[in-house]
Amino acid sequence: MEPSPQAGKTIAKVPRVVWLSLAVTVALDTAVQMVWKSAVLAVPESAGFTETIRTLTIQPMFYLLLTLFGVQFICWIIVLSKTDLSYAQPITALSFVSVAACSTVFFGEKIGVMRMAGIAMILVGVWLISNTNHRTKVVHLPVPGSTVRQPTEVQQ
Repeated sequence: MEPSPQAGKTIAKVPRVVWLSLAVTVALDTAVQMVWKSAVLAVPESAGFTETIRTLTIQPMFYLLLTLFGVQFICWIIVLSKTDLSYAQPITALSFVSVAACSTVFFGEKIGVMRMAGIAMILVGVWLISNTNHRTKVVHLPVPGSTVRQPTEVQQ
């Protein structure tokens, strides 16, 4: 049996703050989608574009939604300051899984075989990505009048 290509390589540990921030980001994205759906359900089907906007903007759910977006934005900034975008963004695909689960519980939506297969593929993909090397490149932007420094790589 041949050793795997990853044999002998160590995978850098991901800081807890990254995992915590990613988990909060996924949870907030799920909450945002649930709140959006709840807010839209209050709009009559016959409403036109202007009526839809007016109905949405007078609902307390709309302002909860804006707050959730703000908190999610702050969490995402924390994640991006600590890890590679190519590592973090695919992991946020877990929100597709959590939204599917929550939509069945809260809105009675059905998940068929094809959706289940898609969810399984997302879970496998996230697992594969979470087991890759974790590196963050710190790019130092030049300050006017100073010498240009080369980007350095920080192993976490």
